[in-house]
Amino acid sequence: MSRPVLGIEAFNIPALTLFPGAKQMGGSGGGGGTDNWYTATRIQTDRSADDIRDHYIKQLIAAGWKVEGKHLHDDTMAVTHLSSTQGEPATAVLIIIELKDNVRDVMLRTVRNVTQQQPRMNPVTMNPGTPPSPRE
Repeated sequence: MSRPVLGIEAFNIPALTLFPGAKQMGGSGGGGGTDNWYTATRIQTDRSADDIRDHYIKQLIAAGWKVEGKHLHDDTMAVTHLSSTQGEPATAVLIIIELKDNVRDVMLRTVRNVTQQQPRMNPVTMNPGTPPSPRE
């Protein structure tokens, strides 16, 4: 049995480019597992969350994603739900939050629509109000 592809490669996410004139603040990060992945960064720009969302959405659509439903937004954030049109079925949420000093927090969270994760041999059981049981 072949092992599933892990990380961002499993989700058909392109290398997203910054807005012209925008500066990346520090590095970016990401992580996940078999069935999910996220990537996040902060950028400095005077563009609105809606403008940044539209910029990244164009790149995601070109890579085989489509927008689902309406964009959610207010004066300080923009949220968009996407689904894959190529490869394995997956769902993503793009979130842009406007912070102080023209800093924008950008996160893309992606999940498989069907889990590929194998059940654990010795799962931790939880009962409300009690600590987890030790593994044997």
